[in-house]
Amino acid sequence: MTTPPVHLADWESDVVLADGDLVHVRPLRADDEERMLGLYSRLSDESIYLRFFSPVPRPTAAQLEGIASIDYRNHMALAALISDDIVAAARYDRSGDHVAEVAFTVQDDQHGRGLGTLLLEHLAVIARMHGIDTFVADTLPGNYKMLNVFAAAGWDVDRRFADGTVRVHFSIEPTEVSLAAIERREHVAEAASIARILAPRSIAVIGASSEPGAVGNAVFRNLLGYGFTGPAYPVNPSSLSVAGVRAYPTVLDVPDDVDLAVVIVPAPAVPTVVEQCAQKHVRGLVIISAGFAERDEAGKEAERALVGTARARGMRIVGPNCLGVVNTAPGVRMNASFSPVEPSLARPSRLSVSGAQRPE
Repeated sequence: MTTPPVHLADWESDVVLADGDLVHVRPLRADDEERMLGLYSRLSDESIYLRFFSPVPRPTAAQLEGIASIDYRNHMALAALISDDIVAAARYDRSGDHVAEVAFTVQDDQHGRGLGTLLLEHLAVIARMHGIDTFVADTLPGNYKMLNVFAAAGWDVDRRFADGTVRVHFSIEPTEVSLAAIERREHVAEAASIARILAPRSIAVIGASSEPGAVGNAVFRNLLGYGFTGPAYPVNPSSLSVAGVRAYPTVLDVPDDVDLAVVIVPAPAVPTVVEQCAQKHVRGLVIISAGFAERDEAGKEAERALVGTARARGMRIVGPNCLGVVNTAPGVRMNASFSPVEPSLARPSRLSVSGAQRPE
């Protein structure tokens, strides 16, 4: 494998999927062999067959991806990672002056999230940078998922059936249709991503407190008093209950699913809480805790690490050092803030940046 040129760091990014989750996209690396083997070990026999047109042992399948052949120009591959696992990969191999063969693999339980289309779009950008304007691919007639990915990208796809396979041929130059498709997918993804923050089905307040005047007390009481339509769970290792509601030592002890966690603990404890939320599969975080980038350079580095951890685990963050979030919609009624003023039900809305005092 050729050492990747420095500028390919530009092709590394955190991207929002169709359901609002985050995935990390980056070029495939020489140390990804075990991760690729892990990907293929999780694929079904049918997926292996559709990828290689025959039953292939998992180790052989990983080898066939040819990681060692990647030169980041004529042979390029991208990986999509959740945590440290590769859940999808796509590659092109130049087969002519301006043509490249393209193929991708998506883990079975990740289908329907837009991963194939996402990787195809990112791969096309890199291919165009290196003078490639056309992708071709061979697939089995029954591989509807792969055929649908090509169509969903918005390019004009030519399909021809020959020798038992479908030959797909399409220009990857941007068109009005392909650009509109990208914009539409981004809009849907961002809306789903924001919904997990503004329209959660359940909320845990980590650092909820029975102490009058404490931020954790104000947030939990505001949540109850405003009439949140879902269950609210106070999390506090030192209290049996908060505002008459049973408390739990950690978010991991909450017996039900938690969509959103509101975090109100001292800054040094936040990383542990974020890791626990990841283990609990919490979908969004509102971190009211202060003591990060607004404080000093060390706090800024701690905040970067915090955001990196959350993104790697698929969680969206509001904060740190914020007032909280509010949604006055009748179907949600969420006042997850420590504001002393009850939110108005009037129609006008406001999106603003706030800062909070450090909770002690």
